Amino acid sequence: MYLFLITISLLTGCRKFVEVEPPVTQLVSSSVYSSDASAAAAVTSIYANMSNKGISDGSTSLSIQMGLYADELKKYASDQTWGQLYTNVPENISPGFFDSYQSIFQINSAIEGLKASETLTAPIKMQLLGEMQFMRAFLNFYLVNLYGDIPLMLSSDYIANKSISRTEATKVYGQIIQDLKDAQGNLPSDYVTGVNVATPDRIRPTRGAASALLARTYLYLGDWRNAELSSTAVISNTAIYEIVPLEMVFKKNNKEAIFQLQCGNPSPNTRNAALFIPRQGYTPTGNSTLALVSPQLKAALILNGGNRFTKWVGKYTENGTDYYYPYKYQDYLANSNSTEYMTILRLAEQYLIRAEARVHLGDLPGAKSDILVLRNRAGLPGITTDDPDLFLKAISDERQVELFSEWGDRWFDLKRRGKVSEVMEIVAPLKGGTWSEYKKLFPIPQSEIDLNPNLKPNNPGYSY
Repeated sequence: MYLFLITISLLTGCRKFVEVEPPVTQLVSSSVYSSDASAAAAVTSIYANMSNKGISDGSTSLSIQMGLYADELKKYASDQTWGQLYTNVPENISPGFFDSYQSIFQINSAIEGLKASETLTAPIKMQLLGEMQFMRAFLNFYLVNLYGDIPLMLSSDYIANKSISRTEATKVYGQIIQDLKDAQGNLPSDYVTGVNVATPDRIRPTRGAASALLARTYLYLGDWRNAELSSTAVISNTAIYEIVPLEMVFKKNNKEAIFQLQCGNPSPNTRNAALFIPRQGYTPTGNSTLALVSPQLKAALILNGGNRFTKWVGKYTENGTDYYYPYKYQDYLANSNSTEYMTILRLAEQYLIRAEARVHLGDLPGAKSDILVLRNRAGLPGITTDDPDLFLKAISDERQVELFSEWGDRWFDLKRRGKVSEVMEIVAPLKGGTWSEYKKLFPIPQSEIDLNPNLKPNNPGYSY
């Protein structure tokens, strides 16, 4: 298995929270987890590493890569990986694989260090342990949806990890649920710093974040009752969460935000903005760093987006041609006064989850009420149909225009609903590619299989 080296420091552009010098393959847990301050700094650094690379932000983020792979974004960049994603050539593409497993290795080491420590104060030990349980569930959620059966790493024993086999997706989901339930029991309801001091920043997981991700997990499993219960636990907490105006949704610490990520200065807080927003002098065609709104997404937004099209989409004109781009994040410059954090979980998704669960549970009036909250905000009327199938289609359409360019939600929604091939058989040729059913899952990287034959067989359709 990939040899994960752990260092408790931040990457270039982010402030160092703690500096230790352990052997390159080992974290000195007895030192790092001996005090509240150093333990909090070690855990905080894991978030910082995630905010700088991998699935969360920038050119390797799921927001961009899965947006290109599905029908959300149009590629104007010369980047080779983006080109393969855009034309649906998944061979030799590994979204999030290496960075996510590196983070999981760090998380497992943190969990072990926290559990073993006898000197941390009880509230901080519980909080940090809950945060790491949440983050492990979060990363495994995306890995299992990208790759299906995956290596389920639950320890920092690199000798065992390097020969690990793949675990069935259903068992991975079981571990995700267990981690989130454990996190619910350990995390505070309110937002606090790493040393349990109240803060306005929503940049650490809380009990609400665990409930929100649990609601999504149950939705993906078709466990409608638990999806409704978990989403309701978040929605009903009106003292902490509420729907905010469209222009406020992606601002830092707004009340719709359930969990956000921050990177230290002078890096821009949302590099996705820099990759989406054309600036003066940019030429969209052939530009090395642009992914813009696809014709399919534009049509959906015009039809069903309401004010989301005017508030969350920008227009750039070059040589008489209009180009449209995601404009949810607008602060692309490195500065010390950024108004945005990268949003991981937000309340609107919980209304969408509960609405879908309620349709399946036979509560159509409740589902209509949930969808009306989001459509009213967008300046649109509610959905009136009483046909459950039509209503489920309307919820999917609502997800498309509410959650576009957010964490690949469109791609994962098409997959879980069994609609991905129906859509991609039309879209892939328009993008210059072809579509086959096996492309729903990405391949385990060949380099990993070469190092660890226990990862065989690869996903169907891949020859290595």
